[in-house]
Amino acid sequence: QHSGLTVNVFFNYFIFICVMISFKKLLDTNNVAGIAIIHKGRNVLLIQKSNKDKWEIPKGHVRHGEDTFDGAVRETYEETKIMVDTNEWLDEVHKGKSKDGGDFTIYRYDVDEELVPVLSDEHRNWKYI
Repeated sequence: QHSGLTVNVFFNYFIFICVMISFKKLLDTNNVAGIAIIHKGRNVLLIQKSNKDKWEIPKGHVRHGEDTFDGAVRETYEETKIMVDTNEWLDEVHKGKSKDGGDFTIYRYDVDEELVPVLSDEHRNWKYI
């Protein structure tokens, strides 16, 4: 009886995870967008993935119905809690292809003050280089 309960809980959790992954894929496109936050024209903010040693700028998948700029702003906020001033002009500094075959766009955001991120669970560390 106890092991049946454990299997049932595991199965329900497994189904929940599968549904969440499928739901996320429905929301996201293959397009990726990010923002390179540049402090005083010299140092760029990098964040480190929680499950890897990889350092990167704040970025992520653009959602269906969202343009790349809005996706980059949203992903930056989700990953760092940094609010990008969307009234300022952000230069598109890179346009290429993502590993999923979509567009990969990076915008440049120049700041005078060193912005301190509040990291999401996806990331464990940050630095300006």
